[in-house]
Amino acid sequence: MTRPAAALLALTALLALLEMALPSVGHAPPGTSGALGVVGCLLLIGVAKLLGKAWVERQEDHDD
Repeated sequence: MTRPAAALLALTALLALLEMALPSVGHAPPGTSGALGVVGCLLLIGVAKLLGKAWVERQEDHDD
């Protein structure tokens, strides 16, 4: 696991603990919004990489 990914997961866990300690008015379990945020970011990165490989990057051509 890379350092940024570990830091992101640690921050999400810390925020989930903080969310459990503070009273909330939401109906979702503590940490849900943080977990969904992490998953959403990872999905956006993955889709962007796939689209970049499919449309943006050109095939290497040795004749250029």
